[in-house]
Amino acid sequence: MYALVKPAERNRTFVFQQTRDKEVWLCLPSNSNSTTGCDLAFCYDYSSGKIHKRTLPGISDLFETELNGELKIYGTKSGTTLQVLSNTVLESGGYFERINDNLTDNGKVKHINRIEVNAVGSCLIALTGTQNLSDSKSYTNVTFNPATDHKVDVRTSGRYMNLKVTMNGTTNPELSKLQFDIKMMGVR
Repeated sequence: MYALVKPAERNRTFVFQQTRDKEVWLCLPSNSNSTTGCDLAFCYDYSSGKIHKRTLPGISDLFETELNGELKIYGTKSGTTLQVLSNTVLESGGYFERINDNLTDNGKVKHINRIEVNAVGSCLIALTGTQNLSDSKSYTNVTFNPATDHKVDVRTSGRYMNLKVTMNGTTNPELSKLQFDIKMMGVR
């Protein structure tokens, strides 16, 4: 995470508690940030204990308030007016990624043939195995369409698994299950 922070703008980093979804956001300016302010947040969901990333539009502060009986989240940007952060508008090509998952055992090589998927909308799924934590991840997307598919065939092996699920445009795939056909190969 520290390697993602743009060194010249590290003092712009801040924390925000988002009560609507029971999350704490660590907002930071990433190395790829071309604006002033924070463009990335690591969001910790304290009700489930999970972490995800969220992109931000170069904001310098966040706050929430109730307006007409609805909880709203506002962000401020240098030199502009307030912006409303939406919980319904989705970013085209949004994704989640799980990297370097040892599936409970660092020493054993795993082989995955297939991923069973329950989803409402289409999405792109990529899975790659690596032998070492420092290995680069090379993803090849496979399109999943729930109207015609119930699984994605993949063939990958490694000590660590890396999964990336990408939205198809702004369509929320509404994933409810990813089930992996996995075989433990042994120690190498």
